[in-house]
Amino acid sequence: MSVKCVLRCFAVGSVSLAFGAVDPLDALVGIFEHAPVTLQAPDRTSQAAGAIVQRLGAQGPGVSPHAGAALDPDSHHARAACDKDFSQQCPLLFSPAGVGKCAPTAAYVGPCAGSVQSFDGLSSSAKERWSELCVAHWPCVECRRDFSSLCPGDWVSDGGTKCKPTASYIGPCTSAVNFAGFTRGMMAEWSSTCGAYWPCLA
Repeated sequence: MSVKCVLRCFAVGSVSLAFGAVDPLDALVGIFEHAPVTLQAPDRTSQAAGAIVQRLGAQGPGVSPHAGAALDPDSHHARAACDKDFSQQCPLLFSPAGVGKCAPTAAYVGPCAGSVQSFDGLSSSAKERWSELCVAHWPCVECRRDFSSLCPGDWVSDGGTKCKPTASYIGPCTSAVNFAGFTRGMMAEWSSTCGAYWPCLA
């Protein structure tokens, strides 16, 4: 019945348009106004899809497992771990091989394996750079620190109560620091982070 009605409506509209008795837009509106509308019961697929959408809507916003997790980056430089003892002839995992020279041992697997290294005459800064490039480090200085000094090594007073880094300092900390009120533990922690150390007690 609905197909016949639609065909009949189109036929009436066509005849009306042909004779110019009805405005074209009015004819189209009349067709859709009188066309039968059939409602179809939802099938299982549409019901299942609707149920999924409802469950998703009931859930709160997703939370990333990494949200709020603190990212702890690696130390800026290996030197920040401790004060390196560059008075030693060779870095760790290297053994003396003549005056001012060191050879890698079998335990060393860094990028500078297979060649004898000469450290004779190198400054501490040069040894620092070599350490970072070759991933081989000198042992740490083991001593009690003299925190009575106003500033650590490679840092100087700014004329007041603060200390500032000198040109020879190559660590990650660049802002002036006021150590007034720092405990020995706080100074030791700052030293390890910034790679600047107070002198050893005599």
